[in-house]
Amino acid sequence: MLEYVFFDDGLRERFEGFLAERGVEYSRSDDELGGVVAVSEDLDDAVMDAIDEQYDQILSAQEELLEETGDALEKNAAGIRIELTDGRPCMVRLEPKLLGKTLQALSLEEVEQLVRQVAHCVEHPDDSPLCHTPPSKA
Repeated sequence: MLEYVFFDDGLRERFEGFLAERGVEYSRSDDELGGVVAVSEDLDDAVMDAIDEQYDQILSAQEELLEETGDALEKNAAGIRIELTDGRPCMVRLEPKLLGKTLQALSLEEVEQLVRQVAHCVEHPDDSPLCHTPPSKA
């Protein structure tokens, strides 16, 4: 599942309306950062691109809203939820402006894949030179 985090209920409802108009099934939950909307990773590429574009637009609106209300320093946060090797869920908190810049070059799915790979490398450190092939995982 791909998860999209919202700090404002109105913006989350706008995103949910966007998904509903396209017939995309989603689930809704709340976590320590705010509201979360999750969609399947198995959607058509064109649909995923449209969802990512809509989320990017909403992230911009969310940032503007936080700046306008003066709560930017208190509430401005972003994160990607991953599952650790032992099965525990983990929220990887990211600096929102850095995530926004990253999403200009990569899709949300690619950013999530990068975060999962970094987390895996932290859980299973390998200090060998990059030119050496890692042992196979048979």
